[in-house]
Amino acid sequence: MVPVASDDGDYHCLADDNGTLQEKVLQWMDGSGNTYSYLPNPLTQVCSFILLQEMCERLAYYGLMPTLMPFLKRFLGLSDSAASAYMGWFQGIIFLTPLLSAVLADTFLGVFWTILIFSGFYMAGLLLLCLAAIEGISQPWMVHLGLMGFMTLGSGGIKSCVNVFGAQQFHEVEHKEQMTSYFTYFYASINIGALIGGIACPLVQEFVSFFVAYLIPLVSFLIATTIFVSGSSRYVRILPQGSPLLKMVQVLLTGVRQCSLESSKKSNGGPYEDRFVDDTKAVLRLIPIFLLVVPLLIAYNQMSTAFLIQGHKMHSTFFGARMAPALMQSVDSVAVIMASCIVDRWLYPTLRQSNRMPSVLTRFVFGNVLGAFSVMCAFCVERTVMAQPLYTVSIWSQVPQFVCIAFAEIFLISTSYEVAFTNAPDSLKAVASAFNLLFFSVAGFVSGLLFVACEKWMPDFDPKKASTYQDSRYDLYYLVLAGICCVGAVGSFLLRPYYDRVALRGAEMA
Repeated sequence: MVPVASDDGDYHCLADDNGTLQEKVLQWMDGSGNTYSYLPNPLTQVCSFILLQEMCERLAYYGLMPTLMPFLKRFLGLSDSAASAYMGWFQGIIFLTPLLSAVLADTFLGVFWTILIFSGFYMAGLLLLCLAAIEGISQPWMVHLGLMGFMTLGSGGIKSCVNVFGAQQFHEVEHKEQMTSYFTYFYASINIGALIGGIACPLVQEFVSFFVAYLIPLVSFLIATTIFVSGSSRYVRILPQGSPLLKMVQVLLTGVRQCSLESSKKSNGGPYEDRFVDDTKAVLRLIPIFLLVVPLLIAYNQMSTAFLIQGHKMHSTFFGARMAPALMQSVDSVAVIMASCIVDRWLYPTLRQSNRMPSVLTRFVFGNVLGAFSVMCAFCVERTVMAQPLYTVSIWSQVPQFVCIAFAEIFLISTSYEVAFTNAPDSLKAVASAFNLLFFSVAGFVSGLLFVACEKWMPDFDPKKASTYQDSRYDLYYLVLAGICCVGAVGSFLLRPYYDRVALRGAEMA
């Protein structure tokens, strides 16, 4: 195929060796002189392959999470608190690995090959979990390597690349409207995958087996990756341009050695451009803001741990049929979709029209307060469960705590992405987003530590022993979580003037 000039500006027609005109494309040249060709409708012609990959990755993740705690208890012999802590470490490591894959993609491999390589790790982890779920051959090393090794590498590695790769398929000028639609569909694919995985895997695990349940994400992810590869001839593959994250680390190390970031500037005899050093300082100023997401994320992590343990003590039916308690986590996915429509399409537009749109950190306050409400709802349910005979309190009493978490996500977690994008300098927007995800990792590790610290309040639930649920003190644990969320709310309120100064300084630098 060779390009044939046309009269359509940046558009060209591709012709085969015989001169027959083929497909019309749009070309763009980057600052390094590399030329890239874009298809006219990348949303339909290219991104369907990428969106399917993301949907199946989320299906795998959200299919595993509701079933992972009982799996760890059965195949590793862990206690309730130890299994919950294990899941905290697992989530913590997952949000560390995006930094590694981002550096590899930007510096050596490019985004396409990074996605493909980390997808291989992901499938290896899913395969090991399937094997570990077979009673006769299950070994602890399969679980540890599958989860803490391959799964954390695969899921975290893909996380920083798939949305970027999809966005790279659009011409920055000609495809702006299509790019907006892409992010809408990208978010939808996440929730579709979460819903399918969050319903199918717990149901199959409850009524068939862990092995068959874990075959669902493995097979779907294998098919999706095959389709992703089949679209490789259509992809725009931006060449690696070097990692701004590595350069930023070098600036920080130089600043630490000389006890001042200012000394890193060329104007002060340092090795780095003044503007990049100022950009690095701008990202560092966002760290106190990112820290405020940790309290809510700790509450969010309870959906697959403490909330699940609570559900196993309750009467769980749906229209008279027995229901797996893990299915309650799908309430969050549905509630997030509903909350997005209510907040983004009604609440925010109404507030903007009356000039009452809450500031970023006011939304952080709302998010942390809703997180506190969620765990206080769980506290009330727990007290009711403790006071009643086992399996008499309806599991649908948990709905308010899941709904509160969903609205909190919209107010706080989605806003944290906005903070990273709008306040970071152009050269470090991706790095700022990675820093934001780093505090998701912090929340995972803190969640694990909390379960270890509160282990005495969490005896292993045994339905044959009333003391294991009547004498447990998950109610006190929920009070601790509510206190953490309240600290986050107060911190968000007190840091509003600080954020205003950071935003103003960022606007002046733009």
